[in-house]
Amino acid sequence: MKKMNIYAVYLDDNHNVYKIHVPAQSKAEAAKYCQGNGNIVKITDETNDFPIDIDKVWDALLRANFGRIEMDIITRTLFQALTNTIN
Repeated sequence: MKKMNIYAVYLDDNHNVYKIHVPAQSKAEAAKYCQGNGNIVKITDETNDFPIDIDKVWDALLRANFGRIEMDIITRTLFQALTNTIN
């Protein structure tokens, strides 16, 4: 699994310019995800601006009554996507 980054994509629909955040493995993949939603003005990597705390995700899943197996699957997958490691 490749590392996921968070990209800010600025889109112009000829009326307004929008900024959306897209998790993707590359700028090219972020651009592909946004195709058909306007002209891409700019793409910047903002991964460091949005740190995701796995413990907070775990707590949120626990409060939402997810089971232990589901919580393990979600948090391990998220961890691998964010760090490009496999444990």
